[in-house]
Amino acid sequence: MYEFENIADKPLAEKVSDAIIELIITNKIKAGEKLPNEFQLAESLKVGRSTIREAVKILVSRNIVEIRRGSGTFVCQEPGVVDDPLGFTFIKDKKQLAMDLISVRMLIEPQMAALAARNADESDLREISELCLKIEQLIKNN
Repeated sequence: MYEFENIADKPLAEKVSDAIIELIITNKIKAGEKLPNEFQLAESLKVGRSTIREAVKILVSRNIVEIRRGSGTFVCQEPGVVDDPLGFTFIKDKKQLAMDLISVRMLIEPQMAALAARNADESDLREISELCLKIEQLIKNN
């Protein structure tokens, strides 16, 4: 039986959604696999079915589970990952967006590359060298 934390500022449905996430993790329910049905979840978590429905709605909105009408509730293929987490769809000037993203990459990627190079072993260095040669060849071939 799941014991809910006594957090007054957190609604029961959110606590139950957290419990379902824990159930997914502890039972190693993989992407695409079916969750127990509403009745089973309500019974195991000792809450009403309406609370389970609310919790599942929360998980659907967070892209953790998906409801397939007539089949049940399933773990999403990429749990928690939404198609447009940064809201790029709503940015009208896509060219400016691209330029801004390049600027951000120029700030972050040199430091990441330096860190990777410092932590690289011989095998990593060989692979990096091979990839650099491939890139040079691709550039020469347009």
